[in-house]
Amino acid sequence: MLFVSVSGAHLRGFPSPDSDVDLWGASAAPLASVLLLDAPCQTVHLAANVGGVEVEAVAHEIAKYLKFLIKPNDCVLEQILSPLVVSTSPAHAGLQALARESLSKRLYFHSAGFAKGE
Repeated sequence: MLFVSVSGAHLRGFPSPDSDVDLWGASAAPLASVLLLDAPCQTVHLAANVGGVEVEAVAHEIAKYLKFLIKPNDCVLEQILSPLVVSTSPAHAGLQALARESLSKRLYFHSAGFAKGE
């Protein structure tokens, strides 16, 4: 895993007593898998009950995260830049730098349009 962070209601500061905990992260496929053109699993999704709390964990392969970064995807930015970090690595710091560089007017208008609709 390159990083795992808390997202959703807990990150935004409004969890309810029955809110699940949303964990998101990025993983790196083994180099041999990529070089052999053996398509790695793009997304892994796990759900469990931990001490009476529902925990949902989703991890995307790093190539998928990079594709998301070139689109106006505020959810991915939230995950990468979340201050609630469960696990990190030097690659996560690199992703954070890329995420900050991907902030744009296009993303602003995408997010503003979504917020207005809500």
